[in-house]
Amino acid sequence: PGVARLLAAAPAAPVLLHRDLRADSRGRVRLTLRCKPLGQRCRAGRLTLSARFTIRTGRGRHRARRIALVTLVHGSYRAGSGDFLVTLRLGRRARAHLGLHPEGLALRVAISAAGAGLRVFRATLN
Repeated sequence: PGVARLLAAAPAAPVLLHRDLRADSRGRVRLTLRCKPLGQRCRAGRLTLSARFTIRTGRGRHRARRIALVTLVHGSYRAGSGDFLVTLRLGRRARAHLGLHPEGLALRVAISAAGAGLRVFRATLN
């Protein structure tokens, strides 16, 4: 009973609330994170946004495709509780990738926290 209570009280990595992300004209992306279960504090950690590109090669029967991940931006967040906002600023190359894809970029959002593991989410950046 004592060990189970300690494991249940261990803070976890937060979850991403909204999957449709937008970048403003200055390249800022705002992500809303939530600590689960509600009322518990999350540990501080790192956040990485990677674009997922599909690359097609070959012809006919030899046609193949693979997924390439390109890191757009990474940053860190402080420990929080409930819902909290993290703002990341895209660099010049990341904004160029976004400009080349007006339909939006498929993203992989990785949220890690010390001692709490890694959580990965799919999102779209417009």
